[in-house]
Amino acid sequence: MLYTHALSCLSKRFTSTYKINKTLTPKNDKKDIYKYYNERLREDIKPYKLIPSLPTLNHYVNPLDMTKFAIKYILSYRFFFIYMARTTFQAVRPLMAFCVFGELMKLILATMTSGVFAFFFSFVLAFEVLYFFLQCYISYTFLTMFFDVMF
Repeated sequence: MLYTHALSCLSKRFTSTYKINKTLTPKNDKKDIYKYYNERLREDIKPYKLIPSLPTLNHYVNPLDMTKFAIKYILSYRFFFIYMARTTFQAVRPLMAFCVFGELMKLILATMTSGVFAFFFSFVLAFEVLYFFLQCYISYTFLTMFFDVMF
């Protein structure tokens, strides 16, 4: 299949579209024949006829195949971005839990001015510490699942 396509392109490339009407007579010498074929080649091989007639260009450089390959190549990186986002989230998860959740708890307790709620403040701080270590453990577990070779 591949060779027939290449041979058909070669035959299109090297055969002329014009018929030879000259007959060889003893009067015609080789210079005249050379000039005639030279003119034929110049007429036959124009830039717009040259590109479709090259078998290597037609066989190896198909614009549709190149576009498909480029799209597949670019889309293959989507998994790297997914893995990077997942890993970044798991690595930053304890910091987010410690900063965001801890500050929210302190803000809620600071707005309550009763002495009874101030008694729970030490329990909330202890819960924050335990929650932070829990987040560290969960992040470590997920990261070791993602990168089982590294840990």
